[in-house]
Amino acid sequence: MKRFLIVMLTLTSVMSAQRRPTYHVGSVNNDTIKLETFSQDVGRRLELASMAGSTTEAQVIERAWNDYVRQSLIRQEAAARKIVVTATDVDNMLLSDPPAFVRQGFADEKGKFLPDVLRATLSNPDSLLRAQNPKASAGEIRMQTAELRQTMNELRAQVQSIMLEQRLRNAVIDSLPVDSNALRRTHAEVSSSCTADVVYLPCAASTTQASDLELRAWYTREQHRYIAQRPMRKLALLTFSLRPSAMDTADFMKIASDMTAMWKKASPQIRKGIVDGFTKQSGVRTATIAKDDAQLAAIFEAATTHREGDMFGPIFIGASSYYVILDKAATKQRPSIDVRMLRMPTQMSPQRKDSVMRAVDEAMRMYEGGAELGEVAARHKAALTVTRWLTAADSIRGSYKIVDLAFATQIGAACDPVETPEQSIVVAVVADSVDAGQIPFEKVIDDVRAEVLRDRACIDRARAAASMKALCTRLDDGLMVIAEQMQGMTVQRDVTIERAGTIAGEVMDTTLAAAVYKEQRPGLIGPVMGSRGWYVVNIQSIVRESPQGFATWLASSTGKDMVEIYREAAWQKYLYDLEQRATITDNRWMYFNY
Repeated sequence: MKRFLIVMLTLTSVMSAQRRPTYHVGSVNNDTIKLETFSQDVGRRLELASMAGSTTEAQVIERAWNDYVRQSLIRQEAAARKIVVTATDVDNMLLSDPPAFVRQGFADEKGKFLPDVLRATLSNPDSLLRAQNPKASAGEIRMQTAELRQTMNELRAQVQSIMLEQRLRNAVIDSLPVDSNALRRTHAEVSSSCTADVVYLPCAASTTQASDLELRAWYTREQHRYIAQRPMRKLALLTFSLRPSAMDTADFMKIASDMTAMWKKASPQIRKGIVDGFTKQSGVRTATIAKDDAQLAAIFEAATTHREGDMFGPIFIGASSYYVILDKAATKQRPSIDVRMLRMPTQMSPQRKDSVMRAVDEAMRMYEGGAELGEVAARHKAALTVTRWLTAADSIRGSYKIVDLAFATQIGAACDPVETPEQSIVVAVVADSVDAGQIPFEKVIDDVRAEVLRDRACIDRARAAASMKALCTRLDDGLMVIAEQMQGMTVQRDVTIERAGTIAGEVMDTTLAAAVYKEQRPGLIGPVMGSRGWYVVNIQSIVRESPQGFATWLASSTGKDMVEIYREAAWQKYLYDLEQRATITDNRWMYFNY
């Protein structure tokens, strides 16, 4: 947050010059996005995010950018289709059927919507302000009226964007047919049900190797598993730690000690000021912590030596440090604590950061000079990892910039270094790339090998699975009796197996579900080799969809809701295709650390 504020202050001073240029954070088909507008929006979003305490700065910037790209594409496509929303259209909606967020903004203390106040604010704000503030001077009324008009203009623009998107969406999805086959599959899934006892035996680990012939045969047979819905890339990452030195940490601990000492002596007003200061800078998180909370266990442990109202810290969690205010201590009746967590990033000296950046620059020159990545990593003590396949929407180390740069870089080349929110600097090298569609065998050979070995390991346990089946007996009343518990075997009674493959609402095994729903009546089946291991299933009850019921389901509220879900999916695919065809320039890296 502090880095973001410093950048924004710098930009503000530059842009306030007498002959200031117009900076752009990017463009969509030559429709530019002004840096000043984007920065203000990001600032507002960060304020809201700090109240929630669950969203990172990188996520806020990424969402803001995606929203701007989406809005630009919608405006351009609406203009091409001659779809317009006039100012009259906007006011008519606000006065006749305002969105929920507008109703909430014009409600009394009991939450009741006040349409007359909204009408007056839209049409005659100065009269409304005079009625509410009869003692205000004419100058004050003029200033307040100007501010209120500006706010309402922003509201009108927001509603206009909503209406424009809705009209474009309607025009698009009305021209697209609904996938009836997909709807029938959904009807089959929601209209089918099965209750059963499930006995499970996981596959053993396999250490044998698979031949190239065996791998290719598996890939040919299971090609449907290896399809990319979007272009993907795999990256090799050199990660340089950016954590403070021992001296930096010592300085920080001194500040922390002074902070907690000051809190002990502070009056309630000063304590409130301290909390307000943290709220504005980096946010205050309220939490209820139990003793077995793995992530926040350090805070619970530290709180045992403090009383309610105390501040203690710093407590280090991940890359952040926190001061903690103990609002409610644990008791026998309530074995948890209520705290406020005041986040304070650990500061790093410029000398420490400069030394890391020199190492990064030397590592990049070494790689560009022809050295192997492993050699570069060993020389500069950087961690070397290879990612899974990534789409353009993914993030790494809490940063979206790494993936953005990777998709703009050719295979084998190194991207510009990125400082991540997790106190590291990452240099990504594009190791591999695939287009949307069928992924070539060579690109997924490691995944294929893992699948083959898993399959082989399951086949190796076929004899044990047969023994497991022999131990299971179904009585006349449908009860399953197990004579003996085998090692590694687990039993779940009265669980639901969904047509889509979910077992007990927890794990997915579509192979087992397919075998179960082939059965016509209750009974004992198995052993069945699923995608996770071996099963014996005692089907207690099973219901399948009725083909004749499809039309009735389609006319029901559930069926109509499902049609809307498919229409929304078609709309989102339309927007995705628009974005893929668009020429998008992203200059965020010049101004933001995302």
